[in-house]
Amino acid sequence: MRVLREKSLATKLLLLLEILSRKPAKLTYLADAVGITPQAVSDYIKRLIQEGFVVQKEGRYYVTKEGVDFVHSNLLELKRFTEERIRHLNIIDRCLALAGGDVKKSERVGLFMKKGYLIAFPRKKSSSTGVALRDARIGEDVPVGDLEGIVRHRLGDFYVIPLSYSIERGSRDVPVDKVERLLNKIKYDVLAVGDVVALSVVKRLRRKPDFEFAPMESSLDAVKRGLSVCFLGSTEQVEKLISLVNKFNDSSPDKIVYMVKNI
Repeated sequence: MRVLREKSLATKLLLLLEILSRKPAKLTYLADAVGITPQAVSDYIKRLIQEGFVVQKEGRYYVTKEGVDFVHSNLLELKRFTEERIRHLNIIDRCLALAGGDVKKSERVGLFMKKGYLIAFPRKKSSSTGVALRDARIGEDVPVGDLEGIVRHRLGDFYVIPLSYSIERGSRDVPVDKVERLLNKIKYDVLAVGDVVALSVVKRLRRKPDFEFAPMESSLDAVKRGLSVCFLGSTEQVEKLISLVNKFNDSSPDKIVYMVKNI
């Protein structure tokens, strides 16, 4: 991203934007507006005139069509760059939360992650705060704006149990008693099954899965929200799931730690 790396390019753009909006007659105005010396402005203006981006008429400075195109192309590149990074970092300026108590409009609230949900508590200190945008009773959803800080929470534990079986025998190849012993040792909040074999095994153990559909995506989302997840699926599904976890870890400062529990 050149405009962020090259100071001279950024200064050129700032000067061109000031000229476009003000059409100034004096270099001292541009120097004050951009924050550089009048001599530096004079040097930049000479270069901009040589490049065909600026002309001087009747004592005032004007940006040419080429100069406008230069500004547009660089600002569009900067816009695409920032939008991509904002999406990547998941930066938001407002959000929806559940009210942890009765909330009044314009009241500052503390934001906490509880059992996978964002909760807004009125008048409660937090690493992340915001302002309620409307009244809400406890348990209702409330929009929160003017966000400050980052919600403090830890990623959940991720347990993965691969199941090996043949197409012909399916769940009959799985030692259900060993699966039960593993599940009894694991402390998890939600249980996910990757396929019908895993579902059959879980049902035989008289347990109810929380995620049956889109289980990989749902499991990852739950772990990111601080819930501990146990995932049962075929060895192929487990490999794909671990690949998704590693992809997340490569792009996030917070790392998901997964534990493979072999039968």
